[in-house]
This record gives sequence, C-alpha cells and structure tokens, in this order.
Amino acid sequence: MTYNDLASAVEDLKEKGVSNIYSDPEFGSNLQEQREFVKSLEIETTYRFDRGTNPADDSTLYVVKKADGTLRYIIHTMGTQADRDKSKLIDLLMKSQSKT
Repeated sequence: MTYNDLASAVEDLKEKGVSNIYSDPEFGSNLQEQREFVKSLEIETTYRFDRGTNPADDSTLYVVKKADGTLRYIIHTMGTQADRDKSKLIDLLMKSQSKT
C-alpha cells in the first residue's frame, strides 16, 4: 500500500490495530531495555515521506514485526528534529536486520 503522507499512514495502521512501538509493554523504560527489544524485531515495511527540499520535513515510518507476529510502528524524523536515542534504536534495528 502507498500513502500520500505520514498522517494517513499512521491513521491506517492504527485502524488495522498496529500501535506505536512505545506503547508496547515489552519496549522497556530505559535505553538498554529498548535496545534489547529492538534487536528482536524484524522490519516488515518501510515508508519514506519527503516533503520537499528541507531535510527536517523528511520522515520514515517503519512497520516492525515482533516474534509473536504482532506489528508495531516507529517514526523516525530527519534533520535537527531527530531524536538521538530514537536514531540509535533505528540504527540498531537496521544492523540487526542486516544480519538476518
């Protein structure tokens, strides 16, 4: 499926029962727990949204699958608005994905 914008994608995923990774009770409350959780995930689908020439307007939506088959999503924004901890988690997710 393709989406015109991030908001439409998130709304559709929510309607399908896919929730934000941060709402998952297994995600953990500190960065170390979150890193361990992310290592067990598999990227199901990636959607990139480019809203023009400003990199701060770019974002990527990752739909990830847990070992039990449950889907979650995580949004990664680019530019100066990027959350450094989230960026580290995305890097870890990408590295663990490339090992499989």
